[in-house]
Amino acid sequence: MNNKLFSIALSIILGLCSTANAQLQKFDINKKARIGIRNEASERKSLLSKSEPKEVWFYEHANYQGKKYVLSTGKFTLSNLGASANDFFSSAIIPSNLKVKVFFDDNLGGKWIMLMPDELGKGNNIDFTNLSNYLCGKDRSMDVSGVINANDQISSIEIFAPAYDYIKIYDDCNYKGNFVSLMAAPTPGPNSPSMKSFIDNGFGNILFYNANNKAVVSSISLHGQVASVDLCVNENFRYESSLLGGGIKKNIQNNLDCLTKIEFVDPSRPDTKFTFNDRVRSIRINLKFGTKTIID
Repeated sequence: MNNKLFSIALSIILGLCSTANAQLQKFDINKKARIGIRNEASERKSLLSKSEPKEVWFYEHANYQGKKYVLSTGKFTLSNLGASANDFFSSAIIPSNLKVKVFFDDNLGGKWIMLMPDELGKGNNIDFTNLSNYLCGKDRSMDVSGVINANDQISSIEIFAPAYDYIKIYDDCNYKGNFVSLMAAPTPGPNSPSMKSFIDNGFGNILFYNANNKAVVSSISLHGQVASVDLCVNENFRYESSLLGGGIKKNIQNNLDCLTKIEFVDPSRPDTKFTFNDRVRSIRINLKFGTKTIID
């Protein structure tokens, strides 16, 4: 083969290789794009079809797109979500067995809303710019139900399973007498004491009274993801001066068989010691930190 024919053949071969490589690159790009777009129905099914899932999925963009944060039960602030997650989320998938409170500020602060669970055939949290919810709190101007724009505003989160993560407060010491189970958020329903308490008292903290409007808590037990409870002898954790010492409170990290073991001195009566027994008027439930997995 002379040099001219060899040059022609080489040009043809290189041209074919270049065309094939370009087609391959185009195919790879298209394939990657298809993988990056999640199917909404399939994404919901993959989580909601699980038996009693213990996780919630949050997404960077609406329609379950972008980075996915797989969050276990527990609490999430920027310390365990990561600073880059601040005002980051735009959609979520929430199983019906879990409760989710999202806060507009870090450290469970500011306004919060409790999100509705999702369904296989309907994504109630598919777009946070048009978010339906059944409970709002920490601001009396917020409705108990309605529609709100929470897109790119969430900075901290609480997730818990009511069947496992709760406290029990008892009328008597040694976990005896009448008791009430309380979650880290009000239980929806007209007959729920925690719901009535939240509505009547600015959605701040749970207040508990008996039929005679007297505080009667004598022992308390913690269950599941509950890390501790704050007990306060004042309503709604008020700190102004009042009878029984403005805002006297105590953090309890384990079961306590009798609140007579917690003593305090009322500043208005420094010569007398009191105990928390039958004096607790507000309770704040603190969850353990949860864990996260990020999927790009």
